[in-house]
Amino acid sequence: MIRVFFKYIAYIVFFSYMMIVFLPKTNLYYLGLDFLKPYKVFIVSENIKDNSLSLDIESLEVKYEGIDVAQIDSLFVGMYLYSTTIEINAIKANDVLKNFIPEYVQKISITHNVFKNPFKVNINARFKQGRAFGEVDLIERKVMITLDVSRTFISKYRDILKNLKKNGKYYTYEYQY
Repeated sequence: MIRVFFKYIAYIVFFSYMMIVFLPKTNLYYLGLDFLKPYKVFIVSENIKDNSLSLDIESLEVKYEGIDVAQIDSLFVGMYLYSTTIEINAIKANDVLKNFIPEYVQKISITHNVFKNPFKVNINARFKQGRAFGEVDLIERKVMITLDVSRTFISKYRDILKNLKKNGKYYTYEYQY
């Protein structure tokens, strides 16, 4: 009886693994681009590489209504059996956004793990003058971001911080979608 149970578990794991390996990840990327079109956001990428468990995209340009908004050095999407990781590296904001976000964001990491907490997506970001961390609650449909920033960030981006709540040395942002 136990042998049959483990046999079925092995089949399920193997089938799930093969689904991820043979999933057309490049087509999912283009489907995501089509999802952004109604919002007038376009992403132009030069190099797309479909690996067995991941998708690597390099040299992305983000455009909003035809205006260059940012350049992204690399985007990594890792799809494993029960977790997904998205890492965005080296985001350089153009002149249009320099007053709203930091000019250079080193890394943004978005992770979702079904076993750890299936209803929350974790977000971490590092930039020159600080870091940000938070989560997206999928049940309550709520985004919560906390900023830990330096004094130079506070003096340079006062307009951004006016819209955030201050909790001790942190600034928090909450959004219900």
